[in-house]
Amino acid sequence: MWHRKINCVAYQELIDFFLFLFCSLNSLFHGVGKTNPLAYHVYTGMLRVAAKYENIDQVVTDLDKVKKWTIQWELNRDRINNVYRLLYEGLKESKHG
Repeated sequence: MWHRKINCVAYQELIDFFLFLFCSLNSLFHGVGKTNPLAYHVYTGMLRVAAKYENIDQVVTDLDKVKKWTIQWELNRDRINNVYRLLYEGLKESKHG
């Protein structure tokens, strides 16, 4: 029983860490502005964190919005591919998690 309690505490700490990371990135994303090219780095960070902690549903994944952002950010083909790859991987993990 004691071992299980430690696991619950560790799990809660993991959730708290995810929330801290994600909320920080989310605030930064909205702070720099969705049209600012720096938002690309923040958005891909959000995708990575959300995928790692199986919370991709916390990130905007609407393809129309993402496509609009990639145009506004004036991304090259490699970065556009990176956005869609991270989206795919995050969504795939959420289906298997």
